[in-house]
Amino acid sequence: LSAQDSFVILACDGLWDVVSDQQAVQLVTECMRELVPVARRLEAEGRSMAEILARMLVEEALARGSG
Repeated sequence: LSAQDSFVILACDGLWDVVSDQQAVQLVTECMRELVPVARRLEAEGRSMAEILARMLVEEALARGSG
């Protein structure tokens, strides 16, 4: 890892069998951009951005036929 890295995606074959590494990065980047304006509210509700992003990747994998 370096200072230039924004995040790490740690996943199993359930994701990687249906989503390429670049697609996963793009999905997380887009979702992060959408969540930034509401990040403080999420924290106040006890929800972390990491948890939301992980759930999004799970849902995307399932929608693409992982199972």
